[in-house]
Amino acid sequence: MHRAGFCAILGRPNVGKSTLLNHVLGQKLAIVSPKPQTTRNRILGVHNVTDGDGAQIVFLDTPGIHRGRSPLNRTMVNEALDAAANADVLLYLFEAPQTAADQLAEHFELGPAERVVIQELTAVVQRKAGAKLVVAVNKVDRLRDRRALLPVLAGLEAALAAANPLALVPICARTGDGVTSLLAEIEKALPEGADVYPEEMLTDRAERWLAAEMVREQVFLLCDKEVPYGAAVEIEVFEERERDTAEGGRRDIFIEAALTVERDSQKGIVVGKGGRMIKEIGMRAREEIAGLVGCPVHLKLRVRVEAGWTERADAVRRLGGFS
Repeated sequence: MHRAGFCAILGRPNVGKSTLLNHVLGQKLAIVSPKPQTTRNRILGVHNVTDGDGAQIVFLDTPGIHRGRSPLNRTMVNEALDAAANADVLLYLFEAPQTAADQLAEHFELGPAERVVIQELTAVVQRKAGAKLVVAVNKVDRLRDRRALLPVLAGLEAALAAANPLALVPICARTGDGVTSLLAEIEKALPEGADVYPEEMLTDRAERWLAAEMVREQVFLLCDKEVPYGAAVEIEVFEERERDTAEGGRRDIFIEAALTVERDSQKGIVVGKGGRMIKEIGMRAREEIAGLVGCPVHLKLRVRVEAGWTERADAVRRLGGFS
């Protein structure tokens, strides 16, 4: 009865998909920020269940599903829908009501952005034989009264009737509240079979790619307005070095990265007065990368301008990290 398969984490931007993946894996793999659309690419993370007959859940963290107009946004949404089409389980992450008025409402009203997600996920489930849907209502820690969930759960169940969800589970991805129950529901929905990946594997993403993401994360965290959405990071040099010291051999990594923005004004913001902003971005990113690779990191950043790259499909594929 060993089970194994793919579970795509899907939902609107900024509902906590990457936070959930990081919590389940027990380490930071996907970048996070308070800004929506931080995640641009599909990120694979392997979670092995050792209890009972065991299971392997291969999670696919995805960009938020929304009505994207630019080539960059459309490509991001396609990344999410492609992951959904190739998954055994679709995990729909929905954000619990956050305002006092919504929490006190007797009836749940589904917004137009949420209807877009439900429409897309229902289409995938109906198209793909054997696809299963599990729903998680996230950020329940912000509810003043858990009874506010009752109309939400009823409304979601009605809206998703055509997709026939197997379970609706309240969770808090940040604290882990309810995540054990959610994992149990996902495990039950997986097909029987052998592991997809070796037990020691965490992700299919190379350290080089993850390092670029950690630089981009700091741009999201430190820069305001439109700057993060027009930024891309390419690793030009990723060199592992063995250093001879008095204590013996010691590994470190030297990285050179190009941070691309769309306009000269954005470059000025990213560089900052006297280079202060780019130094801060580099310092924070270096600490994050060192935590990932487990050794000292030397990071050199440069900023360049490629006008309107997010509006050109060829540049989006090249700079956006899309395969």
